[in-house]
Amino acid sequence: MERPRVRQSIPPGSAMRGRATAPSPSAVAAERLALEREQARLERELAVWRRNQARAEARLRQVTQRLAALAAPASDRASGDPVDRARPGASTGAYSNIVMEY
Repeated sequence: MERPRVRQSIPPGSAMRGRATAPSPSAVAAERLALEREQARLERELAVWRRNQARAEARLRQVTQRLAALAAPASDRASGDPVDRARPGASTGAYSNIVMEY
């Protein structure tokens, strides 16, 4: 018959917490799946950021060009001709000089 455990033979709770246990295979698989999903989410987010950055840079170039055209002395421009606002290759209809931004 086994002797009953007495207080001295039972380790305190703080001593048991310090021991590392090997994670089970299912816990490793679950953590790996969670990390792979997070990696995919971050890659998608980064792609969206890069696309928005490219859009902002293109718009900044357009604004810079427009500012340069407006800053040019009036003598450099043809007399009485407004600065061309149409996009290159745009049609020259009745509404070609209307700029619409969303």
